[in-house]
Amino acid sequence: MAKRYTVFIFPGQGSQDVGMGRDFLESSARAKELFNEAGTALGRDLAKLCLEGPLEELTDTRWAQPAILTVSVIATTLLRESLPRLEVSAGAGHSLGEYSALWASGSLSFPRVAWMVNRRGQFITDACAKSPGTMAAVVGLDDEVVEEICARATEEAGLVEPANYNSPDQLVVTGVKAGVAKAVELAKDAGAKRAMELTVSGPFHSSMLEPAGRAMAELLDSEEVKPTNFPVYANAAAVPHGRPEEIISTLARQIYSPVLFKQTFEELARPDTTFVELGHGRVLSGLVRRTLKDFEGLKIINIGNMEELEQAVEELG
Repeated sequence: MAKRYTVFIFPGQGSQDVGMGRDFLESSARAKELFNEAGTALGRDLAKLCLEGPLEELTDTRWAQPAILTVSVIATTLLRESLPRLEVSAGAGHSLGEYSALWASGSLSFPRVAWMVNRRGQFITDACAKSPGTMAAVVGLDDEVVEEICARATEEAGLVEPANYNSPDQLVVTGVKAGVAKAVELAKDAGAKRAMELTVSGPFHSSMLEPAGRAMAELLDSEEVKPTNFPVYANAAAVPHGRPEEIISTLARQIYSPVLFKQTFEELARPDTTFVELGHGRVLSGLVRRTLKDFEGLKIINIGNMEELEQAVEELG
């Protein structure tokens, strides 16, 4: 029997919800330790925020990012403690999730990475305050059509750019509010199955956030960034990171560049591949299925609670 190719994937912002991590916390002393480590690094009770909210604060970019990352770290740690010989072939994450993947690969340390993504959230929040905007999801049009719509909307109403290439039938766009509204109108006229503005606090992954990227590069320059011990695919390039200096530059660029998620998973696809989504939610699993729906031998495992962890140990052991 051919050896399966195991890929760790990690969710990004948007997967947060009040109660996330509760099952891990109630069942595992290790989970409590990791939450406490992150909380100490951040100077607040992160576990309490995840369990009790309020949702408005948990959704705040500054706190959503370390919360989502910490739950992913817990899921990954518990899996590895159960299966210490598990071999990981590659890793990837959606936006924020790229930091979780780099931590899993040994490139970034915990809880320091929790502090880093909190600062990343602050840089993004500051940039959005100076350059307000929004995002919209377009479903059912080819990428090339949406890219043309972005160019036309930019000319007619203001900057709008591709933000997240999520799957073959979904592309999220980003930019100034007038530009995004125009893009939604044009997408509907072009026959999109769905085109709707998202409830977000800014034009994430747009060129308007370049100041946040520069700030993140400066922060990362002062941190210890190690080579990865398995390939981690960069959102901004859809190829694995290389040396630490390349990791720093691509993480900085990621903030103001489109997330090439669909392209990354097309690159990752191989026969007999198991994707393991580690953390709260199942958003990425759905996107992988839609991107690789015709691929032979595809398996997807989710680990967001103790029951799913036990099932994963059986399947991967």
